[in-house]
Amino acid sequence: MQTERLNALSRGWREILPSDVRFEIAQASDYTSKLSVLENEAIRNARKQRAEEFSTGRHLLKKILSKMNVSFGDLTVTPNGSVKTGSSVTCSISHSGGFVFAAAAPASSFQSIGADMEVLEDINPEDIEGYIPQTEFRQIISDLSLPRAAVSFSLRESIAKCFGNFERRFIDFAEVLIDYKNNGAVEILPISDYMQKKFLRDSHRSFYYDYIVNEDFILTFFCINFH
Repeated sequence: MQTERLNALSRGWREILPSDVRFEIAQASDYTSKLSVLENEAIRNARKQRAEEFSTGRHLLKKILSKMNVSFGDLTVTPNGSVKTGSSVTCSISHSGGFVFAAAAPASSFQSIGADMEVLEDINPEDIEGYIPQTEFRQIISDLSLPRAAVSFSLRESIAKCFGNFERRFIDFAEVLIDYKNNGAVEILPISDYMQKKFLRDSHRSFYYDYIVNEDFILTFFCINFH
């Protein structure tokens, strides 16, 4: 059962990721590789399960970097929690429901990438009501047949991870609005001056994002591309 779910998640990720983004996915318990002193310091307060996921995520990311012939040292974190790698790549790690996902892409093509994976039933509309615009919340509760709460939460996680790779500040959930279209598509709209001025008005960059509902998971991806 877990193998089938793992294969389904892998297919889902391949469907929404750009072709030049490499990824690995595994069960959190598959790898318990030894972490360095600095890597252990980054998770010194983590619960046992989170520490296991951290270890697996680093193992998968190192596996990807090796395939890309990218040298790496300790995979520590930035002040806002993003994984630090060499300047030639951008990466993202996510874990949920006992699975861990890692992705990396060349910095020559992407300024940054962000990916997130969540168990659908873990995200309820009431959990995020106070963190998103009310217009978006009304769209979420107007159609309970769609996993809009999970989409809203997970896409924001991907956005935050993407910007967190190179910014020294957290992206607040309320800085963007996710607009749901009747055809199932979503549009990410900037709200804060920070998001509009610094990123979405920059003519030298473009943005790509996508999501997919895969069995009982939501998978989301957000990236900043260079033209």
